[in-house]
Amino acid sequence: MIRVILVDDEPIVRSGIALLLSGEPDIEVLADVDTGEEAVDLAVRHHPDVVIADVRMPGMDGVETTRRIVHATGEAAGDTNQFPVKVLVLTTFHVDEAVLAALRAGASGFILKDAAPTELVAAVRPLLKTRHAIEQQVDDLDRKVRKLAPYDAQVRRFMTAPGVGPITALCFKAAIDDPARFKRSRSVGAYVGLTSRRHVSGEVDWSGRISKCGDAMLRMYLFEAAGVLLTRVQKWSALKAWGTRLVKRNGLRKAKVAVARKLAVILHRMWIEGTESNWSKKAIAA
Repeated sequence: MIRVILVDDEPIVRSGIALLLSGEPDIEVLADVDTGEEAVDLAVRHHPDVVIADVRMPGMDGVETTRRIVHATGEAAGDTNQFPVKVLVLTTFHVDEAVLAALRAGASGFILKDAAPTELVAAVRPLLKTRHAIEQQVDDLDRKVRKLAPYDAQVRRFMTAPGVGPITALCFKAAIDDPARFKRSRSVGAYVGLTSRRHVSGEVDWSGRISKCGDAMLRMYLFEAAGVLLTRVQKWSALKAWGTRLVKRNGLRKAKVAVARKLAVILHRMWIEGTESNWSKKAIAA
């Protein structure tokens, strides 16, 4: 079943498209709204397969709506093993600057408002077929990785750490390569870009967002592992307890960054010492 959310400020257009799509046996219209803000909120909460958005709307237009939906659902996807929501923009004109801007913002395609009904349906279905094909390939690769991981003793040790699965463990070993490169385990967090930028000049001294330098893939997997630990792992650990306190104080996103950085420190120390993770021990200071 293809789950769709519609957003268009013209009620007649919106209700017409909703009626057309609802008549298809494999398409479900979850909601139809008239503002970009509502569409973004619904997309994050319900994670539909497709959002069909008018490219020109008062307030938040289709370009900004597309950008926010793709960004917000892309971040949420890391914790749910889903892909970002696909966005299909509606336009009265043929390719123009607004449509090109929407495509640059992450839209998967566009269709004219005066297109034949069959064309609209035909534009929606391939988006889901493409996603299913990609999901199948990802599942195949995931199975191969899971079969490969148990053959490596160090990867098995990494996987004893809370929230760390085979892909994160393999990626950490491949990216770090030689643990002796780092004199201190705390340096690994900086190496993968999980420490704050710092600017010092004269009397100016401030810390900004994380540097995002180093291996982007390892940083992403550590961030996902932190999210799994904080939101899905039920077993208690000192690291989970510490992260939960950070969530209450600073919010989930900042807490996941901090836990990801600490995971990098812990995994490196486990590698150096040749030990497995002891969940009940006090977590290594980051």
